[in-house]
Amino acid sequence: MEYNAVIQWNDTKESVEVIITTNDIGSGDDYIFYYFKSIQEIEQFKNFGVEEFRIISYEPRLTDDESDGFFENYKPIYNHIEHKQYKERQTKGNNIGADMYFETYGEDLKYVQYHDPQFIWTLIEIDDVQYIVQGFHYVNRMNYFIASVPYTGGQEEFLYMDFKQLNY
Repeated sequence: MEYNAVIQWNDTKESVEVIITTNDIGSGDDYIFYYFKSIQEIEQFKNFGVEEFRIISYEPRLTDDESDGFFENYKPIYNHIEHKQYKERQTKGNNIGADMYFETYGEDLKYVQYHDPQFIWTLIEIDDVQYIVQGFHYVNRMNYFIASVPYTGGQEEFLYMDFKQLNY
């Protein structure tokens, strides 16, 4: 995922607008300023910085609905524990999203923990922006998804909802 960011150089205190990413795009992409492993690493750079610079602010570059890619590629299962109309491991249905959420406690959590980590995705929220990130996370978690297709590499996070873009 790509972000528009403002960084501040530590030596000159000059602020610059750049593009940062959590996708391993490769060295051939000159427009990418910096590659981060995850949204959590971006937050760490925002809070503490590094020797050369610190991130002042960042926001997702909105091109498409990124969550569509998650749902199409990983085909999460429906939560049959909370929603009795679904069968265990069911991936086809009329509702995409909330009916697939597994809670972070109780029977839902036990069911999530039973699965291989390659199938687990966590819905997190940071500064009014929700992301679906690969793996089992505790910090900023809201819900879990269980994919029917394992993660074997590639994009590790997807923009789910940016509440800052909505007009309340």
